Amino acid sequence: MTTYLYHPITFYLITVGSVFLLSPLLAYCNKGKSGEKYLLPLLFLGLSLPAITALTMIFGSQNEGLIQDFWERLFLFNIAPGYLLLILFLMPLIVIIATALSLLFGYSREQFLLANDFSVKKGWAIVGVILPIVIAPLIEEIGWRGYGVDSLRAYFSLFTTTMLFGALWALWHLPTFFVQGFYQNQLWHRGIVYVINFFVSVFVVSIIMNWVFYKTGRSIPALILFHSVLNFSSILLRTEQFTKCLVTLLFAVVSLIVIICDSQFFFS
Repeated sequence: MTTYLYHPITFYLITVGSVFLLSPLLAYCNKGKSGEKYLLPLLFLGLSLPAITALTMIFGSQNEGLIQDFWERLFLFNIAPGYLLLILFLMPLIVIIATALSLLFGYSREQFLLANDFSVKKGWAIVGVILPIVIAPLIEEIGWRGYGVDSLRAYFSLFTTTMLFGALWALWHLPTFFVQGFYQNQLWHRGIVYVINFFVSVFVVSIIMNWVFYKTGRSIPALILFHSVLNFSSILLRTEQFTKCLVTLLFAVVSLIVIICDSQFFFS
């Protein structure tokens, strides 16, 4: 990491705080047809805020080392084969195993079929595919891994950094639970167990993602790809919410194994 005084409080106050300010507007626009045309631009703005904030803080710093470091990591496509395989196949494999396990609890084999639609918000079929698989990973990771995670890592161990980031990332998602039609809002109506599972999944996924991030030399493309595979695997099949709880459990087991086997890396 380049020598630079990071400002994590400023970064997260802007990114998380702005989403909370935007959420009432999102809820209002979502209620009637008159405001629906503003819904997608507002959603895109909220999604883009981490990247906008990161780029502003990086280039606004006028620190040549920080700027050069960002450009190098943005185009760091040289990923070790082992980590590339993990990025591409860990999440799909976990989903398949969790789905197979769910059959033991009486859930349908139809979960192995392709999903009827990939919507993040019902009725936005095309956006529902492009947004979680392409746009969201690209924009989010420029913000989170371009500046956000490093800003915490400059002051804390990797484990503490990951726990803090997991909490902040979960908080960043919180407003969508109160906007009708969004996936998180649907979870809210399905039951508190699935809401809890969502937040737990954020933490366990953060452990693996941050581990891969630093093991690949802080490669931003590696995390964009990982984020994309995670989202794609989550929406590809007709996975039941119970099965997604099993996915979280399996991810937690993998995360625990990684922490135990590489404890010095996490806690030093």
